[in-house]
Amino acid sequence: MQQFGDGIATFAFLETLPGGDILKWLFILLAMMTFITYSDSKAFSFPMLFMKKTEVDASQTKVPKLMNAAIAIFMGALSFVLLYVGGYDALSEMMVFLAFPFGILMFLIVLSTIKMLMPREKYDMTYIEELEEEQKLTVQNEVSEKNP
Repeated sequence: MQQFGDGIATFAFLETLPGGDILKWLFILLAMMTFITYSDSKAFSFPMLFMKKTEVDASQTKVPKLMNAAIAIFMGALSFVLLYVGGYDALSEMMVFLAFPFGILMFLIVLSTIKMLMPREKYDMTYIEELEEEQKLTVQNEVSEKNP
C-alpha cells in the first residue's frame, strides 16, 4: 500500500469499515464537491486581481464570464495533468509549493493589519464618531453639573 501512495491508502482504510463500498463513493462525492466549490470560489475571486475597477463590496463587482471560465478550466486542466503525470503525490507537492509564497503574503498582511490598527484613532471613522459622541456627552454632563 505504501508504494501506491496516500490516495490508495484512504480507499483501503474505507474498505475496512462497515459499509465500505458506500463510504468510498461518499468520499469521492465529498472530494468532488470540495474541489468544485473551491474551484468556483477561486474562479470568481482570482480574476478580480486583474480588474482595474472593482466595487467596495466584492459581491457587486461584475467579473466577465469568459475570465471565470478560463480560470476554472485552467485549474481543472492543471489538476488533471498533475494527477495523470505524478498522481496524488504530485498534486500534493504542487499545493505545498504554491502555498509557501501565499503563507509569506498572509504573514505580511497580518503585519500590515497590526501596523494599521495601532493608530486606530487616525483611520477608523467609527472610532472618531464614538469619540465625538463621548465628548458631547462629557460636555453635556459638565454643563448639567454646573447648572443644577
